[in-house]
Amino acid sequence: MLAASLLTGCFSTMHYKPEGKYAKTLFDDEDVIKAVPHGEFTKLTVRYLGGGSYMSSGQVISERLIYRDKIVIKDARQLEPWSELDTPAFFAEVYDDYYWRDLLIHEVDGKPVVERIEQGPPGRDDTRRVATRGFSFGYPFRQGVRYFPRAMTPGFLLSVFPMKVSILPQPVDLLKRLSANQLAAVSPDEKSFAYVDDMDAPSFVMVVDENGERRDPIPFPSVELAPRPESDVNPYDRLWTWFNATYKWQRDSNGKWAAEPLAPVAPPAANPAEEIFLSERTGYRSCFTAADAHCLANWHQASRDEVVKAIPYDPAQPMVYAPSVPTQAFGANVKLLAYETSSGIYSGYALYSDSPPEQVMAEYAKRLESRRIPHVRSDQCTHKQWWPDCDDLIKSKLNIGPSINYRLRDLVIAAARGQATVFILPDMLVSLLTTKEGGTVMRTAYRGKLPQ
Repeated sequence: MLAASLLTGCFSTMHYKPEGKYAKTLFDDEDVIKAVPHGEFTKLTVRYLGGGSYMSSGQVISERLIYRDKIVIKDARQLEPWSELDTPAFFAEVYDDYYWRDLLIHEVDGKPVVERIEQGPPGRDDTRRVATRGFSFGYPFRQGVRYFPRAMTPGFLLSVFPMKVSILPQPVDLLKRLSANQLAAVSPDEKSFAYVDDMDAPSFVMVVDENGERRDPIPFPSVELAPRPESDVNPYDRLWTWFNATYKWQRDSNGKWAAEPLAPVAPPAANPAEEIFLSERTGYRSCFTAADAHCLANWHQASRDEVVKAIPYDPAQPMVYAPSVPTQAFGANVKLLAYETSSGIYSGYALYSDSPPEQVMAEYAKRLESRRIPHVRSDQCTHKQWWPDCDDLIKSKLNIGPSINYRLRDLVIAAARGQATVFILPDMLVSLLTTKEGGTVMRTAYRGKLPQ
């Protein structure tokens, strides 16, 4: 009997009543590990002891927000103050209606207000949060405004007092065609937005108006910004500082906002259509859209008929340019020049010409040799099944090692699909492929410093 009584006692549930300053905001078996006041709000780190017994116990840690002695947010996965504000406000991530949702909590007329941050249907990939360590709830853009990027869209700007979510516009014609989702700047009237393709290494800038109308992207030699800072420093500050040092906002001839380069525009190469495949540094100093005063004047936006003739399988290509006077590149007549995405990530020009790839490749190789540009051709590499193995040639000709360079190898394999021949240069990958009409499409598969 005695043994049975002792055993029963070991497994009996023991409940603890809350005590202390915050007892009114706690439930049974809870205590406070940490309390941080923010005006009338207090952020509590709460430990739930889980009942338990003498022989077993468990505990769960959660975040709670109280206002004076009332619970505002009972259980949050994340709870952070909006630190740049003079008046207390908080972000919270809570589970509600089968999804994790973001909330903004602040004070209005002496009462706490909880508002859901709505930015589209929850759970979708395109609205998935993009956060970095130290910045779970957006990035400080200016006083009282934060930038919230999203996985497949430009995201939104959030302001407070009162709360306002401003969804950033995304051009419909570029969906799945060009990744331009990183906010680089906002126009003086806050009705136009400058986007780039990458927050670490931008390679073009594009201006989009609040109604979704856009300027054509203006490519430039890829820029490698400083390495990402420590977790307590806003990583977007590098991008925003770079834009302000490189561009200014100015109205174009149609009265639309455009990103105007601060530095003088370099004179074009002798043959700009060739130069973009010979050197990323010099070739991408030229642009071809007639709508921009700094771009080449002897090119125009291709008409639909011109696009259909050269690219019948994709007549809806949005950024296609045609020479206004007969133009040759690598011994072939140029039909069109398109700006597009390759491998779903990288962007560059694709040149459509009327000569077969063998002729274009021969002329291209001559230009590279005459300029003494080291290069590797995939048709001169050894082949493993259907893909080229260029590791040894890349190491010997381009001095890139070690041989186990998976990222570069994957880029070459991706560029060589469809029986394309790939030229590997120090600052770009160029693929050449036969078109259905017997001509050549010469495509920038990657540009910028090759992965080491």
